[in-house]
Amino acid sequence: MLYIPELPSLRAQSIQVVSSAHALARRGRRVRLWYRATGADPLAPYGLASHPRLELCALPPSKTLASVCFRADILRWARVHRGRGVFLARSKRYARYALKRAPQIPLVMEAHEVDSIQRARTDGASLAVLESEVLGGAAALIANCEGVMEGLSWMHRLPENRRVVHNAWLPGAPPTGPGSGVALAGSLLEGKDPSTVARAGRELGGVTVYGPSEVRWEGLVWGGSVAPRDLVAVLQQHAVLVLPLGRGWFGERFTSPLKAFSYAATGRPIVGADTPALRAALGSAFEPYQPGDPGSLVAAVRRVLGGEARPAPPQRTWDQRAAEVDEVLDAIR
Repeated sequence: MLYIPELPSLRAQSIQVVSSAHALARRGRRVRLWYRATGADPLAPYGLASHPRLELCALPPSKTLASVCFRADILRWARVHRGRGVFLARSKRYARYALKRAPQIPLVMEAHEVDSIQRARTDGASLAVLESEVLGGAAALIANCEGVMEGLSWMHRLPENRRVVHNAWLPGAPPTGPGSGVALAGSLLEGKDPSTVARAGRELGGVTVYGPSEVRWEGLVWGGSVAPRDLVAVLQQHAVLVLPLGRGWFGERFTSPLKAFSYAATGRPIVGADTPALRAALGSAFEPYQPGDPGSLVAAVRRVLGGEARPAPPQRTWDQRAAEVDEVLDAIR
């Protein structure tokens, strides 16, 4: 897997990569994952145990040294697995390195963004060249949502072997009791429209935020950091879960929010921004509000609290996701 997550970490990329790797190993794939260690146990916070088919390789803490060691190990691995291995890449830079230095190994590009569009004002031209080079040499493409696949198809010629594979989460048990209050999990990045949630929170008596950084917004209450293995149980204490997204490329097209699938595992009703990206991830199984409109968000939450909640979406597990990735890998010749 051509990505170097920090493990353990609450960042969505780290959660997604290690959970995907472990699920593929459970399905019988031999998976090698390099990582930068930030704690003693790289798996326990994710609710995962060691697996004989998952090889975790710790890299030096220095990012520069880690990158050098990683690139060297890619070449060693490629020599050993020539003709019977696959690179599954989240990083376009490392994907390009593998194509140039180990072209005998098929490359599957897993894209969670369209950098050439999203970063067009800064270095879009150079990123378009990188995307074109990587996708032109890839044996297959996995996109995390329909919008990313469409965006890449606007910009580039894509491999015939391609598939949209959304994110997932750990399975959760049904909630007990009605829960109380409103909660949100994850980061408060600008593209996720935190100011709208904060303004709505003032009218709702506060929205509890569980995330990696302490929250200091009026209307938001920090609930602390929660390990992924415990997140479903913590969120089930609440009556409503809010999933905000802003206007623009990211919120409307280029995301499959990890929190959408952790929310689905709780069985609790979801109030979410009415964007094509979220509708693609959850269908109609959430109560919509207009992005950027705190009054619309307040009204949607009150509808749910008043008993008008739509049914929660079905759970989607990492094992289900791994089965879809497996189909892409099996189609490589």
